[in-house]
Amino acid sequence: FFFFQRLTLSFDNGVIHSQVPVPLVSYHELLRRGYRPDLRLDGGTVRCPDGTTIALVLHGGVWRFPPPPAAAPAAPKFASRNPWCALSGTTVEPDTPDAEPSADDLAKAQRLHDHRGHPGVTRMLIIARCMRADDPDRPSLAAVRKLRCSTCQVAKPRRPNAAVAHPPRDQQDGDVAPGELTFADFAPAPFEVKQLDGSTTFLCLRDGASNVTTYVPVADKSAKL
Repeated sequence: FFFFQRLTLSFDNGVIHSQVPVPLVSYHELLRRGYRPDLRLDGGTVRCPDGTTIALVLHGGVWRFPPPPAAAPAAPKFASRNPWCALSGTTVEPDTPDAEPSADDLAKAQRLHDHRGHPGVTRMLIIARCMRADDPDRPSLAAVRKLRCSTCQVAKPRRPNAAVAHPPRDQQDGDVAPGELTFADFAPAPFEVKQLDGSTTFLCLRDGASNVTTYVPVADKSAKL
């Protein structure tokens, strides 16, 4: 008898030895089914009915069938592209920011910009990099950099210069003496809880000459100082 290990052949009349935890194949069964074993001290062979010859390995006084070759792992199949691929930074083309895009390329970038909710340049570059290279709607990175969306230009907040919005008061030293000009304004909202002194808001007083600011708690806006 000899046993086989990880072999694709199967014999329903194989004999299982009580102290060998692997299947044993009967020599008689091999002959009856058309196999021709040739057992030798250097190994041996088994000739199959279809003419194939299997080399045997002699190990520990037992002839073994060699294990079959390991099959290559199958490549994974994906039903669709990852919808979150735009969150990654995979680059599919070299970034050439100085390239001059065509009018059609700029139109692609504008359509993608509108469809994605008018994202910024950094976000647009990530989206364009992660689109498939054969996608007909994919703009070049240069077109994304050169895009100037008219809607975004109108909606973009513009803050004026602080010196223009709040110009410093032009005055000579000594024009206004401390205490002559005072700016006063109440707090924009009353306190949520009435204070121990009964105040519910405060009055802000600022001296126009020295910019000294004082806060005076009051019961309400109708209080007299």
